Amino acid sequence: MDAYLLNHNDPEQAEEAYPFAQTFTPPLERRPMAPPKQHFHFNFAYFFLILLIGASAAFYAYGVSAWEGKFLNRTTVNGMDVSGKTPAEVEEMVRKTVDAYSIDITFRDGQKETLTGDDIGYVYVPGDSIKKLAEAQDYRLWPLSFFQDTAFEVDKATDYDRKKAGQAIRALPEFQAENQTQPADAYLVMKKKGLRIIPEVEGNALRPKTVVKGIRSAIDARKTSINVETEIEKSYKVPKVRSDDEALVAEKKRVNDLIGAKITYILPEGDEPMSLDAETLKTWLSVDENGRYYKDEEVWADKIMRFVDQIAINVNTVWDSRQFKATGLGTITVPGGEYGWSVNKEAEKALLAEELANHETVEREPKYYTREYSTKNGGIGDTYIEVDIRRQHVWIYRDGEMVLDTDCVTGLPTPERHTPTGVYMIMYKDTDTVLRGRMLPDGNYAYASHVDYWMPFYDGCGFHDADWQARFGGDWYLSHGSRGCVNLPPSIAGRFYNNVDDDMVVVVYSS
Repeated sequence: MDAYLLNHNDPEQAEEAYPFAQTFTPPLERRPMAPPKQHFHFNFAYFFLILLIGASAAFYAYGVSAWEGKFLNRTTVNGMDVSGKTPAEVEEMVRKTVDAYSIDITFRDGQKETLTGDDIGYVYVPGDSIKKLAEAQDYRLWPLSFFQDTAFEVDKATDYDRKKAGQAIRALPEFQAENQTQPADAYLVMKKKGLRIIPEVEGNALRPKTVVKGIRSAIDARKTSINVETEIEKSYKVPKVRSDDEALVAEKKRVNDLIGAKITYILPEGDEPMSLDAETLKTWLSVDENGRYYKDEEVWADKIMRFVDQIAINVNTVWDSRQFKATGLGTITVPGGEYGWSVNKEAEKALLAEELANHETVEREPKYYTREYSTKNGGIGDTYIEVDIRRQHVWIYRDGEMVLDTDCVTGLPTPERHTPTGVYMIMYKDTDTVLRGRMLPDGNYAYASHVDYWMPFYDGCGFHDADWQARFGGDWYLSHGSRGCVNLPPSIAGRFYNNVDDDMVVVVYSS
């Protein structure tokens, strides 16, 4: 047993213990166990890993070689995709953009023109900037280019023929004289209602040198469009005087103030109103050698006088004959007298001058000396005193009703002593007075007559009592007529006086 337990792995020990070992076969159950056989197992995972690494290395190396000298993926130059392009190919792409160059030029009023590269001799000047960009790339990092964008901007070196460009610019329609409107200054002109400012004309006349220089600068900057009016300073000729010019506005105000009044005259019924406004007043102004309007005081005053005279001509009815409904006769024509519309010209001129100076707008009547009381019965109305020389009779009417009538004695029918016919008004009333004639060389009066009642109506002629007359009416006046007055019987003179008012109308006629 002990021998058996020896290390059978040691051949020397085995031989010593068992000299006959080569022929001895131990029992099966006591045979030493043989070591297990070593079988080789192939590892596919390691194999594919190694293969993948090798392929990746080869692919990477291929990519470095393939991208070298070209722009990496997802690269742009001046906004153009140049992925995989050589510098020469990118250069050609840039050249094409230059060859397609043009500039749009916008003028005043929206007029547009276009200059192409050919028009101005525009050319591309190659450089090495694109090549340097390509060389500056790290091609070893080519895989990263699939996951990030890279953008480059390069200066497109260009040039153009400045002389040819200048000629092309000046040949545009907007530069031609027949297509240009020169600017015009704002100015004043007298219109119907006064001075008005005629606005300036901007026109479209260019400043050629300035505009050519401005467009060339735009080409230098490779701009593709330019607005001449907004981008080139002082590109158009301009008016020297505009409508908001202070001096122009002030002159307009000064002159229009002179003629700024408006006077509307309300005239008697049947007459059209008269107006004085800028349309007439502008003709009253004088103009100096420079065309400037001004008010010549002497001329202005004369115009006022003439205008007031015209009012009087249109309005006055004093001394105009009238149609009158006479007692017992019907409608007759009565000679004119002092009764009627009569413009007080002096007062009117003074008031009008003041209103014009103050630039007033008013509506009023003219100033009157006298006025008619009615539009009926020839303007006389229905309250009046009526005298008929031929019939030697007097009537008093109030509101159309006769309130008194009496015989009378009128003036002796001679040029010196006749009673004037016409329409007048009672000037005033007086009692207990002495009527005197003209003063004689010796200081006495031609006559002096005491009367109880005195009612003058025209130039020393009036109604009064006359106790010296033997009778009244009939033809007594032909031989015993007065010096022009209308003599009344003393017995009725008081009643007559009481029925007469100041300014009462007196109608004298001879039927």
